[in-house]
Amino acid sequence: MTDESPLPRLSARAGIFYGWAVVAIIFLTMLSTSAAMGMVGVLLLPLRPEFGWDVGAISGALALRVLLYGMVGPFAAALMLRFGVRPVVGTALAFIVLGLALASRMTAVWQMWVTCGVMIGLSTGVTANRQSLEAA
Repeated sequence: MTDESPLPRLSARAGIFYGWAVVAIIFLTMLSTSAAMGMVGVLLLPLRPEFGWDVGAISGALALRVLLYGMVGPFAAALMLRFGVRPVVGTALAFIVLGLALASRMTAVWQMWVTCGVMIGLSTGVTANRQSLEAA
């Protein structure tokens, strides 16, 4: 079994144990996904007066995010078994970035439900499988 990633060669050339490079990547992945999960909650109070949205509508999107975060685990595991950990987690990270970029342009409540609720909820739920990330 060969590793297709250039990371083992680069870390060996730099004199860094490959395991530490993997730990650093996992740390950065978990840090970024937890920041994406927590960011919207921090923005709850500023969003209400800025757009005039109801607190219930904003917190409903946040509740959907948490629900999807918890429910996507078995489906993410099945996708990782079928397609591999790297492509699935890489796609999830791309969707986190896309969701955050689109959320910065939102002007309506439904856009918050789609970006912060659905996109961020599903994407961060995929990356939440710590055992799968460690296998990468």
